[in-house]
Amino acid sequence: MRTAPGAAALTFSFAAALVAVAAAVCAQSPAPAPAPAPAPAPDSAHTAAAAPADCSLVGPEDAATLLGYDVQPAAVTARAGGSCFYAPQLISQDGAVSFAIVTTARLAQLRPYFTLYARRCGNVKPTSPRAAACAMSVKLARVEDLDAYYAIRTGVPDAAPVSGLGSAATSADGTLFVRRGALLLEAAVRRDGAFDLERSERLARLILARSPS
Repeated sequence: MRTAPGAAALTFSFAAALVAVAAAVCAQSPAPAPAPAPAPAPDSAHTAAAAPADCSLVGPEDAATLLGYDVQPAAVTARAGGSCFYAPQLISQDGAVSFAIVTTARLAQLRPYFTLYARRCGNVKPTSPRAAACAMSVKLARVEDLDAYYAIRTGVPDAAPVSGLGSAATSADGTLFVRRGALLLEAAVRRDGAFDLERSERLARLILARSPS
């Protein structure tokens, strides 16, 4: 099962924008304190830098096996934004493997980024391709728990339940979302400009089997 290129493009655009904002904020922020600090308020000019995403659960060799191509190391900018993103070694090969593990602590760090993204939307028209992402970012900026986050991310027209990954697994907007225990997993494998659900399920199972949570 594959998502239409248009839907995948919207997801890529939203994710890429969030990563860019996260990286910019992290670059402006002071070094993290030894002990965890409270989540900064959305109106803060600066936010506490979050630890980069741990991509060891699925390394380059795993990503290459899933994608069918040799891949580059996990993108540094994506890691700064809390996700792992593997792109093919060759520009001629189209595809990507990406995933993020969202916990309650990570969600608190993400809220300011969603707020900044929403502010960048400005006066986006309802007919704009970015309108859906902007509307979602407004909701995500106010989210307080993982169940609410999961409901927002999967509350889109193309959402469909995915069997075999528990009671809370949904494919939506070119991403597979799995809510389990103390985490929410976002996983996506894309090839030839489209979301590949079968490969994304394999990615999700691999991460869940290796995750301590």
